[in-house]
Amino acid sequence: MMKGELMIYEVKCCVAIELAKISKEIDATFVQYSSDYVFGGDDTKKVDYKGGYTEDEKTNPISKYGKSRVEAEEAIEDILKDKKYYIIRLSKLFGNPASSLAGKKSFFDFMLEKGKEAKEKGEKVMAVDGEVSRFTYAKDLADESVSIVEDNCKNGVYHITNEGTCSWYEGLTELYKIMGLSDVEIEPVSPATFPRPAKRPSFSALKNTKRPLLRHYTEALKDYYKNLSKIS
Repeated sequence: MMKGELMIYEVKCCVAIELAKISKEIDATFVQYSSDYVFGGDDTKKVDYKGGYTEDEKTNPISKYGKSRVEAEEAIEDILKDKKYYIIRLSKLFGNPASSLAGKKSFFDFMLEKGKEAKEKGEKVMAVDGEVSRFTYAKDLADESVSIVEDNCKNGVYHITNEGTCSWYEGLTELYKIMGLSDVEIEPVSPATFPRPAKRPSFSALKNTKRPLLRHYTEALKDYYKNLSKIS
């Protein structure tokens, strides 16, 4: 196992397992956040964007990152089978920027700045149009996580994403409309344009069948941008 792969495994899997053990010892409710990358991208589900992976479908990760997530999920289910636990899968997380300098920017945080620069310079931006899933707004995720615990839901896996299946390109197009940057050209490109260490599924939309549906991601984007305007 390479150094980078070992770090992923330790952070995404080993740490989660140790926390689950502690949770069992103190008899606490355990909440683990996981990822759409536990699935490998079944293009047969990509029919009019109506398909999606349900909570109980068999996982089939195609990257070390995804495999570490699956291993953590399976270990947690085994360790806490007689205790209270929730595994919440999400995807394409976005929300208010982290206050820490070490905080990671979301896709929308980064592209918001790129859009403003592109407009000033008369340039275009590029966005991947080949990876389709659903966005998760951090505020909605937090609220729904609390509700799951307070409602004393059954143990198991939950898919918490905002409604609306789309690509990065389609999501960015909606953000620029909200920002008043519709005149900035967005070029749709393939995933190969931006190589990433971990292989990403072409389709990984998470379908929520256990909880009330969250608002559409376009409505969440409006809230996100409104909050950004207040901060700045």
